[in-house]
Amino acid sequence: MVDNISIDKKIEELEAKKKDLIESIKSLTKQLKYKKIEYNALKPLAEEAEKRKLGNIVRDIKIIEFKIATQALSPKAERKYVKKVMELEKKLKKYRPMLTAKKKIKRLEEEMKELESKINEVENQLKSIRGDLRKLYGEKKLEKVAKSKGIVYGKEVDTFVTLEEAAIIEEKD
Repeated sequence: MVDNISIDKKIEELEAKKKDLIESIKSLTKQLKYKKIEYNALKPLAEEAEKRKLGNIVRDIKIIEFKIATQALSPKAERKYVKKVMELEKKLKKYRPMLTAKKKIKRLEEEMKELESKINEVENQLKSIRGDLRKLYGEKKLEKVAKSKGIVYGKEVDTFVTLEEAAIIEEKD
């Protein structure tokens, strides 16, 4: 009977853990779903940024700013470079949302990978708990069947025979 109580206690604990894991999977799946929706909404903007090669404009701005900062230029040449930078920044200003979408998509991809790995980890824990529960329920059922047939389950059987029992056995033969 003591084993039956400890089995029931273990089953309750595992069922509580299982319930918590299922809830965490639900919340992680919901988060992943929203990330995918956001990703799909931003994907066209990021693709447009790739088509327009906005990364090249940003790179050109940085190169020109580096030249202005490091080279000793005449005021006329410096003005020319500053105008070029302003012109490129003006052009880039129209497409800034596309660049931010591109950055956000990279971040979303990382977050989705992280969420998927967390979901897999929790699912593995859930599988092990379900296996443990299956074993415990099997033991409980076996114990119940044995009890209904009058067999004491889980106790060690004494294999030694006393002399008295041996004598009784011999008399019967």
